[in-house]
Amino acid sequence: TEALANRHGFDPQHPNYLVMRYRLPTEAEWEYAAGGSVVPHEPYGVPSAQNRVQVNPDAAEYLRTRAGTAQPVDQIRQDIKAFNKAAPEITQFNCQRSVPYFMALPTPGYVFDLPQNYYGLYHMAGNVAELTQEPGLTKGGSYRDSLAACAIKARGRYTGPSAGIGFRCVCEIAFPNHH
Repeated sequence: TEALANRHGFDPQHPNYLVMRYRLPTEAEWEYAAGGSVVPHEPYGVPSAQNRVQVNPDAAEYLRTRAGTAQPVDQIRQDIKAFNKAAPEITQFNCQRSVPYFMALPTPGYVFDLPQNYYGLYHMAGNVAELTQEPGLTKGGSYRDSLAACAIKARGRYTGPSAGIGFRCVCEIAFPNHH
């Protein structure tokens, strides 16, 4: 394995040797990544917290399981069609919000299920509150929090593990032999 490591630049003396360090973001770094620097007047880092949504009726069986409802699949399919016909705007973040029973998320959602922000990052608002370097401080709010708690400038607090808390790492890359 040493020969392989040396061949791929893992030898500390190699000119292309690199050091990767992972850490939690600071509060300021998290706010920057959430889009606060791109759209400082937008509290959630995107132009609108509300969007019109169309739900595919073919997803009725999946949504039945995901939402944990006992409604028959055919009923869910009919309710989806009625929802689509009404074309309501709903909050596009996974937080405490008013949505039809078949869209309720009793747990964090799939990472790619909602729109990304200006930096291509998903779920910076809602889904799970994210740890920062500052002890006891979370950012972004979670599926258990109100929309206001998911705003970029909002601060959450924690004292221990929770199903509504997660983390996103910052990766620092350095080439110590490049001068």
